[in-house]
Amino acid sequence: MKKLLTILCLCLTLCLLCCMAMAEDTPTGEETPQEKVYTRYECVDGLPGILRCFYGEDEEGNELYDDRTMTAEELKNDAYHQYEVDWNKEVWGWDGVQYNVDSYGQHAKNEAGNYEVTAPAILSRKCTRCGNVDTIERNVVNHIPVEGTDVLTPATCVAPEKYSFVCAICGDHIEYEQGDPNEMNHSWEQAVDEEGKPIITKATCEKPGKKTLECSVCGATKEMEIAPRDHQFGDEVIYKWDFKNGTVSAGKECQNTEATDEYEACEFFKIIETVGATGKLVNEEDCTEGRDWESDEFETEGLEKQTAHEELTHKFGDPAFAWEEDYSKATATHECEVCGTKETETVDAVKTLKEDTLCTAADKVTYTATFTEQWIKDWAEKNADAYKAATIKVMAGEHSYAQVGDIEWSKDNSKATLEYKCTEPTCPHSQPNDKGKYQLKTIDTVKTEDSTVPCDDENRVEWKADFSDIIEDLVETKNGALEHDWDKPVIEKKGANCEDVNVMVKWCKHCRLVSVRYEEAVAPVYADEADETIVKKILNEQADGSYCYEEETTEVFYCQNCGGFHWYYYSDGYSYRLDEYPEHIKKVVTSKLVKEHDFELKDDDENSATCTEGGSLTYVCKVCGFEKTEEVDALGHTWGEWTLVHKTGENGNELAYWTRNCEVCGEIDPLIIEKDELTCEDLNEDHTFAWTVIDGAHVYRCSKCGVVENKEIPEDVHTWSEEPEIIEATCLIDGKKVWTCEDCGLTKEEVIKAVGKHTPGKEQTVKAVTCEEDGLIAITCTKCSEVLETKTVPATGHEAGDPIVTAATCTADGKEEIKCAVCGETISSKVIPAPGHIEEKTEGKAATCTEDGYTESIKCSVCGEVIKAQEVIKAEGHKSDEGTIIKEATPDEKGLIEYKCTVCGEVLKTEEYDFTATADPKYDIEATFSATGASGTVTHDPTTKKASPLYARVTVWVQNGDDLSYIVLRDKVVDGTFDVGYGVSGNVVGITVVITSTPDCASKPINSLGNVFGTLDK
Repeated sequence: MKKLLTILCLCLTLCLLCCMAMAEDTPTGEETPQEKVYTRYECVDGLPGILRCFYGEDEEGNELYDDRTMTAEELKNDAYHQYEVDWNKEVWGWDGVQYNVDSYGQHAKNEAGNYEVTAPAILSRKCTRCGNVDTIERNVVNHIPVEGTDVLTPATCVAPEKYSFVCAICGDHIEYEQGDPNEMNHSWEQAVDEEGKPIITKATCEKPGKKTLECSVCGATKEMEIAPRDHQFGDEVIYKWDFKNGTVSAGKECQNTEATDEYEACEFFKIIETVGATGKLVNEEDCTEGRDWESDEFETEGLEKQTAHEELTHKFGDPAFAWEEDYSKATATHECEVCGTKETETVDAVKTLKEDTLCTAADKVTYTATFTEQWIKDWAEKNADAYKAATIKVMAGEHSYAQVGDIEWSKDNSKATLEYKCTEPTCPHSQPNDKGKYQLKTIDTVKTEDSTVPCDDENRVEWKADFSDIIEDLVETKNGALEHDWDKPVIEKKGANCEDVNVMVKWCKHCRLVSVRYEEAVAPVYADEADETIVKKILNEQADGSYCYEEETTEVFYCQNCGGFHWYYYSDGYSYRLDEYPEHIKKVVTSKLVKEHDFELKDDDENSATCTEGGSLTYVCKVCGFEKTEEVDALGHTWGEWTLVHKTGENGNELAYWTRNCEVCGEIDPLIIEKDELTCEDLNEDHTFAWTVIDGAHVYRCSKCGVVENKEIPEDVHTWSEEPEIIEATCLIDGKKVWTCEDCGLTKEEVIKAVGKHTPGKEQTVKAVTCEEDGLIAITCTKCSEVLETKTVPATGHEAGDPIVTAATCTADGKEEIKCAVCGETISSKVIPAPGHIEEKTEGKAATCTEDGYTESIKCSVCGEVIKAQEVIKAEGHKSDEGTIIKEATPDEKGLIEYKCTVCGEVLKTEEYDFTATADPKYDIEATFSATGASGTVTHDPTTKKASPLYARVTVWVQNGDDLSYIVLRDKVVDGTFDVGYGVSGNVVGITVVITSTPDCASKPINSLGNVFGTLDK
């Protein structure tokens, strides 16, 4: 069999070699004649260049050429020219080509802050063979450094390296950043505060902390997070009771109880299980005998049921105070929050009335209740402000007013004034003032009109003064008439013409009930626009070039009340007459004389002058179109400011390179001078001196270059203060007036002569006598206040007053003081020690997966101060397990995975998952065989992996006489089917079908169909 396979392979190889040989022997057609070869020569002296066409050799072997002159397009190729550059000039690269720099060009910043070209650079090169000059312009925007101006600034911890230089083209100072900031250059250390303590917020087992680091190089700071450390739990189970909520929790305490440099000590209690508990008072009527507790059963294995006894005392709440409706009695009550026991006390209140105080004063009436029970006194001592607020009711009374005299009205009745007094004798409002007047109130009255009667009727208007807010039902009214307010007259009957009269009427615009009629002559009414006929006379039009023209125009406006009229024209165009001349007519004559042309520059004029060359400008009159041309001189450069561009050093000397640019054409004007600042002498200009102030001093300074000339300061240069500073003269010492220059601070003075003697005054107390210090009496001069004589007054000594006791609280000491009744100074003091808090604990509650817990809290049972605040323990949330398969997936149906919380066991979610085959590929084969071929189907087992692609390898066994041989044929399985045809010589005695994943013979079979032997149908 192997021999047969070998023979088949050799046959295939020979066939392939034969095919290749046949391909090489295929004729290619007739022989291609030799083509002309073009050889390009460089340009020669005096000629633009030639091109030679080679087309063969003569009998002697000489090459034959067909020469022609190269085209302009061909001459663009640099290979024809021999360009050289002047190495004394800077060489610019231009797309790989070198040029001489004939001009650097110019650029400057535009309004957007970007550099743009104002004059391009000129680059050129010249061919040494033919003299051809190649010139280009280059729009240079890149800056070119001036040699010696470049500065490299090294990078810092946070800033990148910087490179700066002065541009030789525009003179700007340019700065670039090179590279990114290198944060690794920081040298971080633990930062400390002013006291040398580390700046750190410690982490806990659950919460992260943070610490501040500082760079020892540059001082920069940054914060770094401290990750929380995990809880560490021991084996011991601890039971904690929460009597308040009726639960008991079993759990473990975190072992991280010691603090470190970066972590706080942990007091976390991990709850294993919390169950309810039942508590019962030993005596339901008296809670002081305590309460017995018994827990429910724990479900967690190993946890035991718990019992406990809770010691109790009466837990009275704060007293509640209630007053009778008339404030005659007050009652205090407090109740035990556990067993409901109540204690009360009721006392009579004492009423006091404040004299000589307004009834509406907030403290006019006071009701005071004084309780005697000790439990109220104890509470009052700790809650003095609350006790005072509950037992003292301070309130205002109410005025009871009475009218004094009649109500006074203003002249126009728009305001009314009431005089009134309070009937309560203890109220200041019950007495008149020093002018004999009681309380006064002036109000705006309410005005109403009756539109059914005329303005001049006495019942037209009513004014109402309402004082019922002061005295009940006190309302007073007044009636009156108004003056008519006439509206603008209108024509009731219009006259026929200007000789007639109009009947006019005017109405009262207020009441519209009364009108007045009268007559007035008809006034001319001229038309708004002139008559269509306009007489225009042109006096002169372009008589010469001195002016344009002069014209006269007449417009006619006629009266609309006088009737119509007609115009008639004569042939000269200017004469006219009226057929009917109206009585009223208005003629407006206007004239216009333009003595000079109104010229403007032609838009298309291109002959304007430049900075260096003159030109011509053409102007056109906007009125008549007359043109004139004027020659103009060169404009001259408009130089900008001088700028220091470049500093160079040769052999140790310094040189400043200055430039200025023409703001119009951009031309550069250089100036080389050994100075860093320019003066007017350097620029051959005159100084412009003026007085100015520099550093608080007047100087005679040039406003252009800053040169200062030493010159005496004239008086009128100073700006003296308008008002002098006056130093008053005393009795014996002269004073003076001082004026100060507001610019330079120089002063000038004028003497104020002294009086020459003192004038003693009366004795005055300089220092009042006190209990401990002597007093002092002085006699001073009434003119200059100088002390002329002093006397001492001995101290009086302290006078002890009654003891003042400040009660102690839980945390603050009290004291007993005796103060001086005169000056209030403390003479003696004794401390009353603070008793300290009496702690009352409230048990905490452990957090579950979904509900927050809280920590234990402690407060003082006496004063209520929170000693340890209750903190929320956040629910940790469910922690899911990796999931459990509760239903296996099949090829036809998805499976199910259930996820539970590893802490509480709650089912969190259920997810579907797809079936994934893991077994090796498996296919079932069905085949039909004949003497000429084999075909069949391949069906995939869905519980196994798929193999792709699939091949059907068919082995056919053939019997020829005594020889038995076989052939192997393959077909790719497509859409689950295969069909292999074979033509053999002999008798087919057996067929084998094998399904594989590769077509080669060595591939591992996936499945096969057994041999078939016997005689097959042909």
